[in-house]
Amino acid sequence: MEPNNAPQPRKSQFWPLFTTAICSALVGVLIACLILSIFFKGYGDTAGPSASPHPENPSQTTINLDKYENPAVAVAQKCMDTVVYIEVTQVSAIGKYAGREQVSGTGSGVIISAEGHIVTNNHVVDGAKSIYVTLNDGTRMKASLIGVDSSSDLAVVKIEKSGLHVAEMGSSASLNVGEMAIAIGNPFGSQLGNSQSVGYISALNREINTDGVTISYIQTDAAINPGNSGGGLFNAKGELIGINTLKSRISGYDQYGNAISSEGIGFAIPIDYARGIIDDLIQHGKISRPGIGIVVYTVSPEDAEINGLRAGVVVDRVVVGGPASQAGVKAQDIILQVDGQDVTDNDAFLAAIKSKSIGDQVTLKIQREDAQLELSVTIGDMSEMSYE
Repeated sequence: MEPNNAPQPRKSQFWPLFTTAICSALVGVLIACLILSIFFKGYGDTAGPSASPHPENPSQTTINLDKYENPAVAVAQKCMDTVVYIEVTQVSAIGKYAGREQVSGTGSGVIISAEGHIVTNNHVVDGAKSIYVTLNDGTRMKASLIGVDSSSDLAVVKIEKSGLHVAEMGSSASLNVGEMAIAIGNPFGSQLGNSQSVGYISALNREINTDGVTISYIQTDAAINPGNSGGGLFNAKGELIGINTLKSRISGYDQYGNAISSEGIGFAIPIDYARGIIDDLIQHGKISRPGIGIVVYTVSPEDAEINGLRAGVVVDRVVVGGPASQAGVKAQDIILQVDGQDVTDNDAFLAAIKSKSIGDQVTLKIQREDAQLELSVTIGDMSEMSYE
């Protein structure tokens, strides 16, 4: 039989190819869905406050911002009404305004009693003819001066008004570096009245000597500007922990002696230290501290050798008419001993004077050029001396 050489009909390839394409597409979709589900699941787990705890780690929690209250907002709501704006006036002696009272300075204060006592800085009200207080609601009234203490830079004034919001006292003794610190005051006057700045406690026990008194200040990076003086430094609970008083504008000097400006360095008087002074000012109108009316600084042996000076406690200024001035102490005298006890630095000298009582007699052994002298000085009351 002859082989059949007639052409055979070709089988169709359409349906196998179509079936393969459909299966591949379905597999691709399934893989894509699996990848996307894993991605979005992981994204949701790390998205932040609104996410749920990880199932594999039930102890891990997240923050729900919808339920979280910013402590700075709470402090503003609690404390803003306890801080006041202070204006002081003096009698002008210039031109057509001579004899008239004019606003000569502004600052801040904190209401510390329902009776209307307000604590502020002494330098805010120093030399004032009149003092005016403006509450956060805009009420403005005249205040009376209760007492001042230049050494601590604290003062108390009083207004006659009921229904005042009083600051809650905290404690500065338990503060830690890194805690939130919130300053409320009136930077640059009434135009920026009752502003709040938020920062942290930068350091504690920063010792600064002013008029012969060394105070350990709270250092904060919460913005403190002119006008904030006398305002409150609060913690995250809205408790008063300090009275704002200083801002350092100079952080050092360059190689050419030019001042290097600084920001974020402010100081506040710790409330634990301030409370005793405030109470005495309310009770007695002043603070009595032993002093002899001089400002001193220390020249270390190293500095003395480098600069060709004498080492020791050097008298920088003498209060005119003060006890030391009356006894014959002069600027640039070097104090060697107090009542026979050697004093080699500022702290030792101040400690020796603080240990005395007002009215006591002390003997100072001093070096004046090439001569040594002994001078008898009567301890006086620092509140009655002007260190300006």
